[in-house]
Amino acid sequence: MSDHTKTDETQLPIRRVDNGIVKHDAYHRHPRPVNNSGPAPSHFTPKFLLWVFSRSWKVVVPVGVLLAAATAAVLLYTYVPQFAASGLIKIEDIQPYVAFQQAAVGSNNGSFIRTQIELMRSPVVLREVLSDQRVGAASHLNKTPDRLSHLRKNLQIKQVGGSELYEVSYSAPSPQEASDVVGAVIQQYFARQSDEGYRRVQRVVDLLEKERTRRQLEVERLQTYVIDLSREVTGKDPFGQNVVDVEKAISPLASLHQQLTEIEVRIEILKAELQSIEETPIVTQTHEDRTGSIDLEVSMHAEVRQREQAILALESQMRQIQQLTKQWRENGSYKSLSDARKHARTELTEFKAALREQLLAARESDRQVGGQSVADHKREELASLEIQERTLRRRFEKELANVQEGGGKGAELEFAKAELAREEKVFELIAARKLALQTESKAPARVEVVDEVTASPVPLEAAPWKKLVLACGLAMAAPFGLAVLREASLRRVSDAEQLFEDTRLRILGEISTFPTRRVAANPRQIPRKLRKEMFAFAESIDALRMSLTFSADSEQQRIVAITSANSGEGKSSVSVALGMSFANATRRRTLIIDGDMRDPSVTDLLDVPAGPGLCEVLGGKLSLNEAIQPVPATEHLFVLRAGSCAGAPHHLAQPQRLQKLVEALRGDFRTIVIDTPPVLGASEALSLCRSADMTVVCARRGVSRIRQIKIASEKLENAGVSIVGSVLSGVPPRGYGYAYAYGYGYRDDTQEQIESDDAGRR
Repeated sequence: MSDHTKTDETQLPIRRVDNGIVKHDAYHRHPRPVNNSGPAPSHFTPKFLLWVFSRSWKVVVPVGVLLAAATAAVLLYTYVPQFAASGLIKIEDIQPYVAFQQAAVGSNNGSFIRTQIELMRSPVVLREVLSDQRVGAASHLNKTPDRLSHLRKNLQIKQVGGSELYEVSYSAPSPQEASDVVGAVIQQYFARQSDEGYRRVQRVVDLLEKERTRRQLEVERLQTYVIDLSREVTGKDPFGQNVVDVEKAISPLASLHQQLTEIEVRIEILKAELQSIEETPIVTQTHEDRTGSIDLEVSMHAEVRQREQAILALESQMRQIQQLTKQWRENGSYKSLSDARKHARTELTEFKAALREQLLAARESDRQVGGQSVADHKREELASLEIQERTLRRRFEKELANVQEGGGKGAELEFAKAELAREEKVFELIAARKLALQTESKAPARVEVVDEVTASPVPLEAAPWKKLVLACGLAMAAPFGLAVLREASLRRVSDAEQLFEDTRLRILGEISTFPTRRVAANPRQIPRKLRKEMFAFAESIDALRMSLTFSADSEQQRIVAITSANSGEGKSSVSVALGMSFANATRRRTLIIDGDMRDPSVTDLLDVPAGPGLCEVLGGKLSLNEAIQPVPATEHLFVLRAGSCAGAPHHLAQPQRLQKLVEALRGDFRTIVIDTPPVLGASEALSLCRSADMTVVCARRGVSRIRQIKIASEKLENAGVSIVGSVLSGVPPRGYGYAYAYGYGYRDDTQEQIESDDAGRR
């Protein structure tokens, strides 16, 4: 290997984009192995969607416009304008009253308003609305299977600006029908609401009247009974001046009896406690047996509570600093409060421990001598209560004797007076409630109609604009969506970055699209833009040539095979242009072999007449010198035509024959470019690629499919082919220019020649 071919890869000028995609003259010394297990591509990116639109807009836009127009026509034809009618009612938050504010029967909160709104929309009211003659004859309701659900769905009740006013509205195809429905709803609601309110109040009044009558009879009975009993006991009429009060009606006998009962209960409790103390074994309890009770007393101690409150106050101040300051940990006040809290907690713990020991010592002292001090205290309290009990019992017996001297009727009289006073009080409350309800039944209504039902003569919408926009938008997007789904399923190559990410094949270059417009014979008639596009194509081919030159490991690697997965992916055009580039750059003999013996196209691109070639050489019918023909338009360029095969080409293209052929040509030509058939369409492509030193997989933008490229790459790799990378053809000149700045250093030689000729003629 010569010195100039041993250049270190790190010393070469490399320009690349992300993921190692070569954007210009990036010359890698060693081919990157094929790896089809790369990360799955992310579809539906903005770049992908823009690419799909750029490819399909000529079809998508017209079809979308037609679909949108058809959709709009259908919507406008089937559209039925809706007219709204509304009525205004007032629902007061608080029940109006005449004199007694709390006398109203019902709710004074928001639940009443919600109940009224739901009542208007309830089946109870709407069934009555549908039974109305005018509403029942409405055409739009007769066309609806479920008239009740339709009414409930379209009936709207909304609060007006946060006030007590509520708008009842309904929309229908006719203003009159909408007005009839709203009027019937308000009418049926008020009929039911008024009837229900009146019946509810009247029912309460009737019940109160019955109870008042019953209580009145009971009061009269008790009055008669008290009068008779009082005359019997005292000989006087107790109602001579005033009705007896409840508190005065309780006799001293009842009070003494109540006190005596309470003392007897306390005596029994003390006896039980004293018996429990006397039955307890005379032992000193351990610290663990009393920990629960001692801890409770410690926690309830006044000073402990005070210290805990002080700690809570410190923590509250610390929380305030945390809320107000971001760097609260570094705040001086916060640190001082934290230290104070820590010190207070330590003191509290020490105080609790000392208090616990003190309480334990006091308990031990109280339990000395079998717990005699506690038992003595209970006995003293019991003795005091027994003295009180004997005293009260003597007073009770004396008072009882006085009552018995009056014939035993005194106590009965006192209790009868108390019962009478209670019944009279209940009677007065019932009578007052009845009077309040009867008075407030004449109060103003809580719900009233504020404005009559009115219908607008103008429809709510002149056209269904929202539906039109939505439907037309969907119709416009539907063809594009189908195009996106189709491209996502086909997964055609959109750019070099996608080709690298999905196949992991090194990108050697991108080939600009060659102008396909008719070229004038006179250079004066060639537009400048067209000349720049031709220059971009030539520049992209030269960039590919340089990439291959620096990708070769040695001077012996001079045979390049250009292949593709399927036909129509630009491999023949790239092969011919690459061969011409090598011939013009090196000024040495360069050979193009048309290896596509099934569908040859190299001769057409080179403007060379068809004739015998590779098929005849492999079949032994023609020698190499006779088969190889020079290309008239390009110096140092020769071509080996495909020829004409009588049988199957793969029978002729055996690996041994091809290898012998290539070795025979290697010494006569500086560079050999082989245009192979597509890998997935012809098996001889594997043999042709294996006989070459380097193989380039050609993909065409918008045509090649990722899955097919992967399959072809795997076949080539399994056959032992050295894949040096891939090339993307069919790149638009504008896109190629933006990516590679092909206009840099461009000189319009044609324009200079024209100007020179004009100057010579002058």
